[in-house]
Amino acid sequence: MKGLNLLCALLLSCSTAMAGNVSEQASGSATNDNMLFNHWSVGLDVGTPGIGASVATTCTDYLQIRAGFAIFPKITYTRNLTLKDNQGNTPPPALGLPQEVEVQGKAKMAHGMVLFSVYPFRSSKVPVAFTAGAYFGTSDVITLKNTQPFTPDQISKIEQGNFGLGLNNYHLPFKNGQSTMRLNVNGFKPFLGFSFGRAVPAQKRVSCMLDLGILLWNTPKVYDINDRKLTEDDFGDDGGKVIRIATKFKVYPMLNFRICGRFL
Repeated sequence: MKGLNLLCALLLSCSTAMAGNVSEQASGSATNDNMLFNHWSVGLDVGTPGIGASVATTCTDYLQIRAGFAIFPKITYTRNLTLKDNQGNTPPPALGLPQEVEVQGKAKMAHGMVLFSVYPFRSSKVPVAFTAGAYFGTSDVITLKNTQPFTPDQISKIEQGNFGLGLNNYHLPFKNGQSTMRLNVNGFKPFLGFSFGRAVPAQKRVSCMLDLGILLWNTPKVYDINDRKLTEDDFGDDGGKVIRIATKFKVYPMLNFRICGRFL
């Protein structure tokens, strides 16, 4: 909520800057070169949001707008977890169930974004802007699920025996032959930060830009396949520390480098 309030305040300052600039242009004290949508650029982005592309345009000498996307390269990790019942017992060989099940952990993010950059100083050798906007997309940023398929007979035996995956002290349940765990954040993530350089180059055709700031994605939460919220108490000492650290960070650090080329 605080992030949205800050975002609204910065967007209000954008409107004030635009109004002041339009007034200047009407009186003849400013040029018409950077009027609404007069110039455009395309850019390639790389940074903590991932790899992406964006298009930007000028609104006034003081405001530029960007829209685009970013995809964080998928990171996967595979390991085996023991199949156990509620008492911690593995299935007897007569049931024909595996003692261990292969699971895959996956981290990924994909977002669209819209950013507004306000330049308080019209002429500057190193343009600095206050930037606000939002990224919107992936909410389950980390997932864990079994990759090993089960036959209908095995699925029935797993459900009847109440078997699950042993993850530290937690019994990760199955549902229709699937067992998952996910780290969930907000799909809509306000951005607040600073930008160095212009999204649409003023003098040259090609230039660079750097964004520094934070994404406000709220407190991360961990859920199992039944949408039960998990806490550090569910996992014991070692697993609890991992959950405590994973759910501690309410923001995601943003560092993004952009190479942009003006075509209008």
